[in-house]
Amino acid sequence: MKKSTIIVLSVFLGLLLVAVLIHVWPQGKGLPPLEIKGFAVGEKVEKLETEGPIDRIDVTIGNEQVTIKREDKERLIMSKPKGARADKYKVRQILELFKDGLRSVVGTKVEGQDLKAFGLDDKTRVVVKLDQGETLFTAVEIGSVQKPVGEYGEGDTFIRLVDSAIAYRVIGKDLRRPFEEGIKGLREKKVF
Repeated sequence: MKKSTIIVLSVFLGLLLVAVLIHVWPQGKGLPPLEIKGFAVGEKVEKLETEGPIDRIDVTIGNEQVTIKREDKERLIMSKPKGARADKYKVRQILELFKDGLRSVVGTKVEGQDLKAFGLDDKTRVVVKLDQGETLFTAVEIGSVQKPVGEYGEGDTFIRLVDSAIAYRVIGKDLRRPFEEGIKGLREKKVF
């Protein structure tokens, strides 16, 4: 056999082998991307907590749970302690997280012991549910924040939809910041 024939035959067999491997190789089941639509995308809302469409926020941290409702244009009332006012600044921070929506294509399936590594276990996760009237807008579990090297910037937050097995990494957003002081930190501190 000629040298050129051997080269052509070996290239042909190599390509055939690659084609067979691509066809036979198990296909990775791609995880769906996370996409939570924003409630005021591109809009400029001056007082998001009083003028925005979200009028109820349920927050659960560990064993503590509170509901924040908009009573009227100026009052945000907490369920515990009954009749207490919610801190408008904290409510605005929570709503800002979801105003323009959240997107991520970096996802992984988590369950059991993995939940603690992502901050999504029962003790550390923050469950947030936003309602527009009687309609649930979104319900998410917020996990731990991975700070960037050098401690500058917001960091990346692990998040998952309620009742989902897929944890996503939302890059460049610290979704836990409004909840750093726990449920008590959501209460207005003004005395009079």
